[in-house]
Amino acid sequence: MSVEKIIQLKDQRVRIDALVQELKKTKSSAEETLSYRFLQQAKHYLGEALSEIGAQNPYPNSMNPSNTIVDPTADVAKI
Repeated sequence: MSVEKIIQLKDQRVRIDALVQELKKTKSSAEETLSYRFLQQAKHYLGEALSEIGAQNPYPNSMNPSNTIVDPTADVAKI
């Protein structure tokens, strides 16, 4: 897969996260809460798409269960 596609998917994840952060502050109805959750899912699925196309895992310490290192969020997301 092209580097441009990886950059595009990562950019989309960052933009979706910005929307998630806005909704996190204001969600007051069931519809806003659902929108918040669906945006979180969209970000997750874009992460899965990155994995499928072979993008390097940004969390090298995540595959070792005995490891106590928690890597910072790769795409500056605020969880």
